[in-house]
Amino acid sequence: MAKKKDSGGGKKSTDIPAWMASFTDMVTLLFCFFVLLFAMAEIDPARMRDISQHFSPRPTIVEMIGSDSLFELMSSGIENVPDPGDRIAERQARILELEELFANIDTQFMTYFADDIVFADAQIVDTGEGLYYLHEIIVHLPIHDEERGAVLFESAQHVLLPGAHDALAAIGLFLQENPGAVIEITGHTDNIPYRTGPFADPDGLGFGNLSLSHHRAMSVMQHFMVVYGISHERIEVRGAGEWEPMDTNETAEGRQRNRRVDLRIFMWHLIENDN
Repeated sequence: MAKKKDSGGGKKSTDIPAWMASFTDMVTLLFCFFVLLFAMAEIDPARMRDISQHFSPRPTIVEMIGSDSLFELMSSGIENVPDPGDRIAERQARILELEELFANIDTQFMTYFADDIVFADAQIVDTGEGLYYLHEIIVHLPIHDEERGAVLFESAQHVLLPGAHDALAAIGLFLQENPGAVIEITGHTDNIPYRTGPFADPDGLGFGNLSLSHHRAMSVMQHFMVVYGISHERIEVRGAGEWEPMDTNETAEGRQRNRRVDLRIFMWHLIENDN
């Protein structure tokens, strides 16, 4: 029996379609085009070096310093690392020591200035360079009172009275014996303006009292410098006039308390260094 002829014109069913050949040619041309672009592009050597180092393996600590050196470092470090508990105990012991010291100083001041007002305060301050114990003593010395009369100055005057030397002696000697202490001297007045004299304030704005309070503070500073040899670098002076009262100005007793010189003594003592 005779075989039938192939009606497909002799083509096999596995032939590649015509569009596939065109697509392959196009991809090949694009690949060649990008190869040419890459070949013509500028390559940054530093950038390539950074990339290669990023992907390269990093050396270990042992490779960098050696196994023997690493063993010595670990051995010495274990022995020299301070115990945090010991440091806290030393800090607390130092604070207790300073508290006891200044408690005695406060008692001496309060005994000596029994007729005046004395305040004491303390705080722990971290300056960034170390931990410090800051102690402050404030003594309010009246210009005059009913029992003792004029203590420091006569009315409207800024020249110290002879009796003021006794009132300032304890503080002057304390500053001599404690060279690390610094003092702030502030003069205060009541709100009654003077109508005549060098500190007259006809407008009643308070500038006459402000000038008087500053001159009085300067006189106390001069006394400490001349009599006790205290450096001006340890003394700060200012006048507050009538603007920082400690009592009312509506009564004679209140105005008398407001006429005063405040002496603030600051003492800094190191507790521990930050390093």
